[in-house]
Amino acid sequence: MWRLHCGISVVLTVLALTTVAQAQVCGDVNGSGAVTVTDGVLVLRMAAGLPVTGNCASPSGGCDLTILTNGPSPGTATSVWSCVTAFDGHGFQFALYKDFTGTSTDIGPFSFLQNGCLQGIATALAGPLVDQQARITNLNRTNTMLTFHQEGFGGQSDISCALQTF
Repeated sequence: MWRLHCGISVVLTVLALTTVAQAQVCGDVNGSGAVTVTDGVLVLRMAAGLPVTGNCASPSGGCDLTILTNGPSPGTATSVWSCVTAFDGHGFQFALYKDFTGTSTDIGPFSFLQNGCLQGIATALAGPLVDQQARITNLNRTNTMLTFHQEGFGGQSDISCALQTF
C-alpha cells in the first residue's frame, strides 16, 4: 500500500509541476494536449510493467508510430490508407513505410518526422508542393481506422482513413 501511495504522490507531483509550463505539454503521455490523471495512470501502468492501451505505450512516453506503416518499403507494402477530409470530403490514399517515407495520391512522395507523441511533420519530396510541410496531430489508430488532424499543404482538416489490405 505504501508503494502505491508513494507512486501516486510522485505522479501527482510531476503532473502538478508539468501543468505550470504552458508553452509545452511535458508529461502529456497520451497526446491529449493536457496533463491529466489519465497520463498518471499510464505512467504507473508502464512503470509496473502492465499492458498500456493506446498509441503511447513506450516507457519513455514516446510513441512507436510504426503501427501506422503499410510495409517496410513501397515494393513490399501490404496495405494503404484510404482517406477522406472532413473539410470538403476530398479523398486520397497514402502509404507510410518503416523508414518513415511514404507516397500519397495527393502530394506524391513524402517523408514523415515524428516530433512527439501522436504527432509529426510530413514533408513533400517532389512535385508542386516540394519542401512544403504539414503538421500532423491527434493521431489515433484502431484496428482498421486512422484519424488525424492536418495543417498545411494548402489548408487544414480532420482526416479519417480506412486500412485497405491487398
